[in-house]
Formats: sequence, C-alpha cells, structure tokens
Amino acid sequence: MIANDIAPTIDGIYKAENAVSTRPANSGYEISFKEFNAMRPQIESLMNKAGLEVNLRNLNNAQDLINNNIPVTEKTLKYKAVLDGLNLNGLDTQDGQDSVLSKIADQLAIGEDPKDTPLTNDPSIWDNVKNAIVTLANASYDDIDKCCFIWKSIYNSKSEGRNAGRLE
Repeated sequence: MIANDIAPTIDGIYKAENAVSTRPANSGYEISFKEFNAMRPQIESLMNKAGLEVNLRNLNNAQDLINNNIPVTEKTLKYKAVLDGLNLNGLDTQDGQDSVLSKIADQLAIGEDPKDTPLTNDPSIWDNVKNAIVTLANASYDDIDKCCFIWKSIYNSKSEGRNAGRLE
C-alpha cells in the first residue's frame, strides 16, 4: 500500500490484498546492521520531522521500507505508522463491525462512495464538525474577532498575489 500510495480505505485494502498475491514479498535485499546504523541518524531525523517517536517499531518500519525498495521519507514513515494502527482483526467483533458501518454511513451522508471509507482511527467528519461547533461556542468575541482578522489578512495577501503584475 505504501509503495503504490494506496489509501487505507475499504477499496484500498481490497486492492492491496489482491495485488500482494501477484507480487513477491520483498525485493530479496536485506540491509545489513552496519548499513542501517550508518543511515540511522538521517532516519531518526526524518522520524522527528514526521512527529514520530524514535523507537524500535518505527526503526523496524524504516528497515522494512528499505528492504522493499520503498523510499524512507516523512510521508512513508507516517503512512506505515497509520497502517500499523489499523485493527482489521477487530472486524470480527460486533464493535468493530459497528464502527466500520458507522464510518460507511458517514461517507454516504457526505455524498462519498462507501468504498472510499477510511478504516483509520481518525475521528469521523461528524466528530470534527461537533468539535468545531463546541470550540466556536466556547470562543470569546475577541477570539472570533482575531480569527476573522487573520483570515481577512490571509485572504487579502492571496488576492494581492494573484493581482501582482496587473495594471489597474
């Protein structure tokens, strides 16, 4: 999934599982301990930039990426961590199935295709909307005024950038 940049959705996992059967498990290359240790400072730096903890699991993920000829980047490290967080085994339980059905219903409610339902543990769109409403309801007038001022400043600077070089 990482090599082909396939999203962790119902459709993405289905496609990835079918693609695996036609692809070898890895490239046959195994990075040596010495080679990996020589690269470790750069890998740890990428992990820090990606906001990931430098731990054995993430270091092993980086090694797996290398062994499978997948570039080790902030994006691939983050994506591997997301995939590690998927609990597809939990789909055997009623709670797991209810969770996926709820996510599918959310996708349908916003007009999206159910096959594009993300299977990550990210909050649903409705949770994000609810949190935004609660945040707005708890904001002071000054907070809202500052946000509007910042938004207007950003909008104006973008408008000026689009109009740069035009004769008025």
